[in-house]
Order: sequence, then C-alpha cells, then structure tokens
Amino acid sequence: MKNQYVFGLLMLLVLLNGWLILIADLPFSKIDFILAAMSLVIMTALPGRFIFLYLAIVVLGYGGFLTGYSFWFHETGTIQTQYIYNHLLVTSFLLLYWVLIYQIKALTTENDTLALRIAKLEKIDKDTQILTPDEFLYQARFILSSTRRHSEAWLVEMDIEEISEYAQENLQEYLEAIVLDSVREQFDIVTATPGKIFFILKETHENGVEIVLDRIRQKQKEALNLVNSPYTVHWGRFTDENQLENIEGVIA
Repeated sequence: MKNQYVFGLLMLLVLLNGWLILIADLPFSKIDFILAAMSLVIMTALPGRFIFLYLAIVVLGYGGFLTGYSFWFHETGTIQTQYIYNHLLVTSFLLLYWVLIYQIKALTTENDTLALRIAKLEKIDKDTQILTPDEFLYQARFILSSTRRHSEAWLVEMDIEEISEYAQENLQEYLEAIVLDSVREQFDIVTATPGKIFFILKETHENGVEIVLDRIRQKQKEALNLVNSPYTVHWGRFTDENQLENIEGVIA
C-alpha cells in the first residue's frame, strides 16, 4: 500500500513539473520542453545503470550551456535568474522521472518475485495438471527413501524432439496429457520442463515400465497420428541421490 502512495505521488509531481514547463514564460522554455520530452523516451529505453549517467550529463550540460550563454551575452541579473528557473525545472523533472522509473522497476521486480514464490508453492500446474517441478522433487525424495527400505521405483525421462516453437509447445502439452493419462492417478508422479518430461513409477517392475511406455506410444499414435515417436526415452531404477540431483539440475 505504501508503494502505491509513493508511486501516485511521484506521478502527480512529474505531471505537475511537466505542466510548469509548458506554461512557464522563460527564455528557454522551448528547449526545456524538448529536453523533457526527449528524456521521457531516452530514460525509459535506457538500461537502469545508464539512466543516472544520462541524467547527470543532461543536467550538467544544460547548466553549462545556460552559464556560458549568460556570460557570453553579458545578461543582467534578472535574466540570469530566469535561466536558473529554466535549469531548475528541467533538473527537477528529470530527477522526479528518474525516481519514478526506479519505483516502477522496483514494483515490477517485487511482483515477479512474488509470482515466482507463488509458482513454487503451487503443487499442480494449472494448465496440464501435472506436478510442478518443485513438488515433483519434493515427492521424489520421499519415494527415494521408501525404495531404500522395501519398494521399487523407476525413473523415466522423455526428451522431446525439437521442432518449430509453436508446434513444440503444442506437442509437449499433448505428450504431458498422454503421460498423465497413462500412469496411475495419485500414485505415480509426473512433471515437465521445456523439451523434457519426467515421471516416476512406484512399486512396479521392469515389465510394468514397458507396459506404461507402450501405452504412451499407442496413445501418441492415436492422438498425433505420427508413425515415429517424437521423443526418445531413457529409464532405469530410481535408487540413489545422484539421479535426483541430475533431475534437479535440469529443472532448476
């Protein structure tokens, strides 16, 4: 809430400063307006680390120009005072807009961070209903612990062929849905990253994995009407922490 008030106040001050530049009857009012308008575009486009450098160059450069002009033409004290007003209007406008840009970027960063935290807290992908990568890793650790005691689990990794960007996204969504429909609901776990699908089959044997993979191939042929599978599969017993670390390296 505090950030919203600060943002609103800054917007108001920038607009007020711009209005003063427009109505001010000063010797270099047109130059003031041109500098302000030009700076709106340039400061918005510049990377953050260069904005203050640009601001300093404009402020010092414009101040030097007004000082030199005043001395060259031997202006009186009244005119010199108006030049100071010219400089103050441009300087205050640029400083306010610089702070406003900083505030906008800070809010954007904060929103992105919050969105990332929310995504990590979510357990299910809203579009495909598979587990989010973080939840998959969380559950995989429990599965790994249980396999050390009594049960058996298998890790399957599907590498999806690279095609055009739009088709790749659609192909991955289809395959994720097919995999999710081929494994046991609320028992086996599935997740995905761009170009890859991971799933762990619990309490089954090698023949059980082959049955699931064959089921995926058949459904893929029916749904996508492709003769050759658009993916390659790697699978094996899920038995040690190194496998989990490899998955985490891909997902991270």
